[in-house]
Amino acid sequence: MLEEYKKSNSIICMLCKNSVARNVVLEIYRNSIATKKIELVNFNSSKIFNISAAACILIIKLSPETYTETSYIVKDIDAPEVAEKYKVVDGLIKPQGEEVPDFEGVCPIKWRQGVKHDCGKVMELTKNQDGEYINKYGEVVKIEENLIFPLVKSSHFKNPIITKFKKYVIVTQKKAKEDTGYIKESLPLTWQYLNNHKEDFDKRKSVIYSKSGSFAMFGIGDYSYNKYKVGLSGFYKKPLFCLLYHSEKAVMTDDTAYFIPFENYNLAYAAMLLLNSEKVQTFLLSIAFMDNKRPYTVKLLTRLDLKKCVETVTLAELQNTEQVLKLPPKITNNIYTEFIEYIKGLQP
Repeated sequence: MLEEYKKSNSIICMLCKNSVARNVVLEIYRNSIATKKIELVNFNSSKIFNISAAACILIIKLSPETYTETSYIVKDIDAPEVAEKYKVVDGLIKPQGEEVPDFEGVCPIKWRQGVKHDCGKVMELTKNQDGEYINKYGEVVKIEENLIFPLVKSSHFKNPIITKFKKYVIVTQKKAKEDTGYIKESLPLTWQYLNNHKEDFDKRKSVIYSKSGSFAMFGIGDYSYNKYKVGLSGFYKKPLFCLLYHSEKAVMTDDTAYFIPFENYNLAYAAMLLLNSEKVQTFLLSIAFMDNKRPYTVKLLTRLDLKKCVETVTLAELQNTEQVLKLPPKITNNIYTEFIEYIKGLQP
């Protein structure tokens, strides 16, 4: 079938989600199918089909000529002019005709996703005026403090440094697949509370829970317990990277957020400034697709090579970022040099 396409001179039209269209373009690249033109014509899918997903008409004009490269243009159905141009390079879709810093590569620090429990009414807590924990059922939760941690949800990523928290989460494991039976002996109040709501846990639909022990969670590992995290919401169109820390406990994020962990405040602070700097933001905005529900994911963030970043972004640019973020001056040459040496010493 692919060989037939390679010899074809026909036109293919598809009505599909934008994300599907981009995957089709990548398949054309992977299979070296020659094309004369590829267009994504956007339209108002919400108005026409009453759906929230961004959709387009994908038009592919095949060519019998020898394959050279895969590129495509994006238009709006109400505007004939070309809005954007993209090209597939080394299996990645990149914008054309823009002045974008080349930070493409592999991030030397592994990006992580926050905790996943799918039992918010039981596991997520707030504090009332009396300092008591309240779950989403409105119940006062009187359990040991050991497994209660500050929680930052996607909607909370609004300030570059976050040290005050409205939400808390019960974290039952130190790592994935850990037996939660230890809670029964060491934290009896917590064990009783979890068992009182066992029906909620049993209703969790994901197959990953059926293969795990009672009260299991995911997105948990040693990295979850680092003192400092620099993270962002996967949902926001313009990424704001925030430094998260608490004086006594590790700060958790939910599974719609992504972060890199640190044990040193200065390193975390420098990372936060670097990620919010104009050059890094320009690069991330160039490779993210705003029509995706989550423009930023682990896969996308992993493409940001911090080693390339520190070779290009200057101390003066970080100092300017402090001013833009309305932070008091803190970054110094010594702090940034320490961060550069740390990054360059990491394996990719």
